[in-house]
Amino acid sequence: VRNAVPCTVAFHIINLRKKKSLHSVGLQPHVMSMNHGRSWSPLVCTNVSYVQGQKKTAGEYYYTLSFSYCFRGPEDVVFFSFFTPYTFSTLRQFVTHVERHPVHSKHMFRQELCKSIAGAPVPVLWLSKNVSVAPGR
Repeated sequence: VRNAVPCTVAFHIINLRKKKSLHSVGLQPHVMSMNHGRSWSPLVCTNVSYVQGQKKTAGEYYYTLSFSYCFRGPEDVVFFSFFTPYTFSTLRQFVTHVERHPVHSKHMFRQELCKSIAGAPVPVLWLSKNVSVAPGR
């Protein structure tokens, strides 16, 4: 979202289908401001709610996630994320860390499932008390 002046804006994301959401018990949308740190912040939205909305034709309900955000400065570009952003690079770093750990590595085995469109390996992780029973091991 790009804004021209400091202001508070209410957002309503409608037509969600999950009956339960962590947003109804405290999870907040994550926000990254290009003018204020360029890091994801989970505690800057206010009035966060997840409520049931209109009834669907098949008897199911839609839900709405609502929250407010105060744009602090003019000409800021702000990004919003439903959950904590987790990049493929972060995943690869974590898996490599676990593979190198003397205790945790005994319970995990990584195998390549396929390549992504970009050519990156897509891993399958085997987690078990005894990873020696994982296929291919």
